[in-house]
Amino acid sequence: MLRDWQNRDAAFGMINYYRASPMVVPTMDEPFELPADYSPPDLPDLTIPTLVIRALDDLALPKETLEGPDQVIDPRTLA
Repeated sequence: MLRDWQNRDAAFGMINYYRASPMVVPTMDEPFELPADYSPPDLPDLTIPTLVIRALDDLALPKETLEGPDQVIDPRTLA
């Protein structure tokens, strides 16, 4: 994966995929509810070194999304 991200053409494609996502990100003060039938999947703990990269002003992944993963990802590095 590191080799793919070092390839500018591959990284450009990955970033454009993210940019073209049809998701609609609600504003921070907009009400939000999960569907009544939503149940989060059971996921195993990650026990491999994991690098989490996020932008400080990322609207799709606000800082609140970083709360909790430290309980299931060890070791974890934030960048």
